Amino acid sequence: MKRIQTFVAAAFLALTPAMAQGTWDKAIWPKAEQYNENQASDFHWKPGPSNQPIGVARGIFPGRVVMARLPEAARWPGRWDVNEDQWFLDKYTSTDKCDEMLATTLQRLTGTKNNRKAWVKVFRHHNEEIRGLKKRGYQKGEVVAIKINLNNSSAGKRDNQTDATPQMTLAVVRHLVRDAGVPERDIIIYDVKRQIYAQMLECVWHEFPDVRFVQDGEARSEQPLNPKYGDHHGIEAAQWIEGIEYSVDNDKFNEAKLMARQILDATYIVNLALLKLHSYPYNYMEDGDNGQTAITMSAKNHAGSIRGTHEMHRYFNSTEIKKRGKEHDYNPLVDLEASPNLGRKTILYMLDALYCGRKWRTYPLHFPNAPFYNRTLPYANPDWPASLLLSFDPVALQSVGLDIMYAQSLNNNEPGYYNVPRIMLRDMADDILKAMATPWATPSGTVYRQQGQPIPSLGVFEHWDSPKTMRYSRNLDSKNGKGIEFIYIPMGSAKEQAASAPYQGLDHLDFFYAGESTKHRMYIVRDGRVAWSYYDPEGRGEISDAVLLSDGHILMAHQHGIREVVPTPGTAYAYTVLWQMDTPKGYEIHSIQPIGKDKIVYVQCGDPLTCVVREVPSMKLIREFKLPYRDGGSHGQMRNFRLTRKGTLLLASMQYGAIMEFDSHGHELRRIDFPGAWGVEELKNGNILACTNRGLAREYDKKGSVVWEYDWSKNPVYKNISTQKAHRLPNGNTLMNNWFNEWSSQRIDPENPDVQAIEVTPDGRIVWELSSWFPPADLGPATTIQPLNEPVNRSKLYFGDIR
Repeated sequence: MKRIQTFVAAAFLALTPAMAQGTWDKAIWPKAEQYNENQASDFHWKPGPSNQPIGVARGIFPGRVVMARLPEAARWPGRWDVNEDQWFLDKYTSTDKCDEMLATTLQRLTGTKNNRKAWVKVFRHHNEEIRGLKKRGYQKGEVVAIKINLNNSSAGKRDNQTDATPQMTLAVVRHLVRDAGVPERDIIIYDVKRQIYAQMLECVWHEFPDVRFVQDGEARSEQPLNPKYGDHHGIEAAQWIEGIEYSVDNDKFNEAKLMARQILDATYIVNLALLKLHSYPYNYMEDGDNGQTAITMSAKNHAGSIRGTHEMHRYFNSTEIKKRGKEHDYNPLVDLEASPNLGRKTILYMLDALYCGRKWRTYPLHFPNAPFYNRTLPYANPDWPASLLLSFDPVALQSVGLDIMYAQSLNNNEPGYYNVPRIMLRDMADDILKAMATPWATPSGTVYRQQGQPIPSLGVFEHWDSPKTMRYSRNLDSKNGKGIEFIYIPMGSAKEQAASAPYQGLDHLDFFYAGESTKHRMYIVRDGRVAWSYYDPEGRGEISDAVLLSDGHILMAHQHGIREVVPTPGTAYAYTVLWQMDTPKGYEIHSIQPIGKDKIVYVQCGDPLTCVVREVPSMKLIREFKLPYRDGGSHGQMRNFRLTRKGTLLLASMQYGAIMEFDSHGHELRRIDFPGAWGVEELKNGNILACTNRGLAREYDKKGSVVWEYDWSKNPVYKNISTQKAHRLPNGNTLMNNWFNEWSSQRIDPENPDVQAIEVTPDGRIVWELSSWFPPADLGPATTIQPLNEPVNRSKLYFGDIR
């Protein structure tokens, strides 16, 4: 293992010419001894129980969170160390695509068909719910402030650390001006703790030069001039005024009570936050620290709305808490969200997830898991989260954000990260969300108040059921669910969606796996780990078929023989052979099925091609008959057959390029032309699912018409496609495995290994791919992959009159 890790680390160091030349900043690029193991002691958070909502859902559709992903919106090539090639340049990040995502999510959030109607609903909903003004939309003269996150910004910003995206900010301004009817001069973009960086100013002013910006002080010389006025018109220094109160130690806050008068005077706020965490303990690319809290999303965004953020740090969930002996504590960010001058003015909550990160000072991070499926190595690749999330409910929005971030940590210890986790979550990460959901019953015991009154629930909190399905309580029960409704909308061209690599974790489903390789290998994978292995280095031929039975036994056909084995539970590589039979010389057996408790049926390839039924373990011959075949050798006649529920045999004939059905005496019942036929099975609806070794899967109805097909050989991401079997899952998706020719001169590319299996939805979206060629789970080439929860019940299979 150590040798493999060294090899991968060396390969990663050689990814770019800059690395090879040794031009990396050594203060940033770490050595193994540079990080402090003790720093990670507070990073063990895991989500609590699923689908147990607390709080009161908010919104036109209560608790609704809408997320859109459009890979074409963010295509930065990932050259993080090149300050002239930043992610925020227009050539990499598209305002038009951001506009598309905003339109799509906003209309779905409001239940409307166009942007104008959507913004009317946004303003009317807020005015009725918060201001008590029924049927009141936006009125001329009312100021809309957009709070952006500029935690890493400066007037002369040139680095690639994450900040608010200019293109997403411009998309919001476009909507406010063109669709909501807000005059440019009545829009303020602000972060009062930082300076607005040049690209943000230039991007917005290019289209809307009268938009105002509020920052920590007067305009700097490094900031560009307004193209309309020729000076720094539109850049304003925050004018401090007291406007915030706190539920605990209010008399101890001084500068933290101050906010910008410009924002105090605004009527509405759009909270345009970032999807990222706040803390990461290791020195890897960025400098590691414990931070002050766990997440940097909507609530933490308001740390840039006040002057004295430093006065709040001692209350956040940091290591300082342990020094005071408190595991949970009061969080002043809850008061910012409940403040009538900040959170209660907010008409829309947004999470910009174009380029996300693992801490407050961070470079963009690739997210490998649902719903993004980015490539993580090499870092210099253009796959990014490229998403936008919207909600009227700040707690629901951040709950979804937290679940998404936790999902990215599930395959944390990937090669190339010096054996440190790629992303980590601080302890008590969801404390603030629980406090906002039920501010009268908080983890700290604090009762939050504003203007002397206990504050109501600010929204609903819960965790989804799993990263695989991403379902909250209203997804599971639209009528009775009281929590979150999560709507995910993949966008973009079919090619872009296909090119977005799907989830790759072994924990996607529990499965039995057999491989057609130079050595006989089979595996049972459970809970993301190999629970049992079969290994026979002396085994002749290839495992062409293997079937996991409901009694735990395994039937296998390996070209030169067949056998039944019983795995020893809990013991790797341990099994018992119940019976076995060698194939007669000159013949091959590639597929096998059980019949009842004591019989098997197999097809023996050769001259002649024969269907054989035997009793086991005695191997007594019950019946045999010839099947149609042509001269040309045994190896190219067929690979797979299956029994149907009506007791017939479906055969994938390679020689005839067809799916053929026979009764138990060899009479052909029907034939469906299907060139390259390799795998076949009957579906529960009586249709036939078949595949070719060229990557094509088709579903045929009872009349032989094609009702569904998927050709994954046309996906430009995949190579060396040779489908072995296709299987329809209970959720309607199709599981297909892909063979790799281990006998040829082909070799696995460690940086872009071949895929072994995929799961694809009925509409063609790939949700999972298996590519596990290296320790700790080198599964090898794939012949079959069968879910553990779908074993074959031998007592239900029969072949005509043979039972």
